[in-house]
Amino acid sequence: MKRVGRPPLPYDVKHVTINMKTEHYVRMRGEGENMSKVINDYLDDRNAYKICPTCYRNDFEVNHCAKCEGRYLVCHNLACRLHDVAQRRECMNLPEPCSRSEFFGQ
Repeated sequence: MKRVGRPPLPYDVKHVTINMKTEHYVRMRGEGENMSKVINDYLDDRNAYKICPTCYRNDFEVNHCAKCEGRYLVCHNLACRLHDVAQRRECMNLPEPCSRSEFFGQ
């Protein structure tokens, strides 16, 4: 018996509904773009610290917290730098996040 539907993917998937602007949906649908791939590629890059989660650019540096060695991303984009904080910090997900002084090893 021949399988019906899409071929199996090399990773587990969870079906979710997203709210996408109509203009993006219409454009991507018209261009035959795989919307799931675009979203998954973005999330893979974001979670691998390959893209700034605030401005989506790649002009940043990834360093490590002085206490827990968790990664943190500091973006060089002017709009991101104005916040004077890391745009993403792994240690913020700990049950007890590292304090600012522990973070910088002070």
